[in-house]
Amino acid sequence: MFSKIITTLFLLLSMSAQAQAIKIVVPFNPGGIVDTTNRILHSALERELGQQISIESRPGAGGQIGLRHIAQNKSNDVLITVIDAIALSNAIALDDKINLDDYRYLTQLGVSSGIALIVKKGSPLKNIDAWRNYQGKPISVGTNGFGGAHHFYSWSLSRYISFPRTDIFFKGVNEALPMVIGGHIDAMWTQFVNAEVAEREGKIDIVASNAAKRFPSSPHIPTFRELGIDFQGATWIVISNLSADPATVKTLETTINKLLNNSEFVKSLQTSGVVADLSAVSRSKESTVQALQQQRKFVEYVKTVK
Repeated sequence: MFSKIITTLFLLLSMSAQAQAIKIVVPFNPGGIVDTTNRILHSALERELGQQISIESRPGAGGQIGLRHIAQNKSNDVLITVIDAIALSNAIALDDKINLDDYRYLTQLGVSSGIALIVKKGSPLKNIDAWRNYQGKPISVGTNGFGGAHHFYSWSLSRYISFPRTDIFFKGVNEALPMVIGGHIDAMWTQFVNAEVAEREGKIDIVASNAAKRFPSSPHIPTFRELGIDFQGATWIVISNLSADPATVKTLETTINKLLNNSEFVKSLQTSGVVADLSAVSRSKESTVQALQQQRKFVEYVKTVK
């Protein structure tokens, strides 16, 4: 009888372990760099781990809704997401219900290859000097959400070069792009790799990128740094909920770091606009803290207009 009880307990424990699920939560709308990067990781993890991993979108409030869902999860499920340190630190600063200690910082994938400021094809605002000398009605600038990374770039740009602006908040870059092309808004921020495609199709002009240097594929596009405007680049990290099973978290961390040594995975990240950085894998939380410190004034500004 006793042996049967022991056997039953082992079976129950085994079933419990198998019931634990890994889920990827995407805190921004489909089509943007956050969504694309999470889906790249999703496919790679399923292949490496040999198990099904669900993925769900929980967009809204500049990433706060999805990030709060991860932070407040109390189930055995391991919830993870790939997000840039700017968006994460903004969400933490603006949401009283979450903080830095609500997450496990698994690893750091790399840095963004560049965000571009774009305008309608033929717009006089293609030249940054036109922004510096602008005296008309406020320039309407599309961003990927209130308090998000693109909102931060708009605010930063207006601190470097004073110009009147109106921030227009969209659910995602796919929603904003037609508005720029059609001339309904003056400008918007988007991933450089996406901006290149639209420029080659003759739909938009690129003002500049926040990359460290010019892209070999678009040597005619200047960087903001060249123009005397030094933006910080986004740092892409992977986080999970604190209630996640430590053994599963360790497996995920090991697997992701293994993927960063895989040339195909690294190449796929680059297509989404993320450049892998093996030297940075242990600095995930540090990157978030630094971003939070650097954006303190922006956070203060956002809270005044929230």
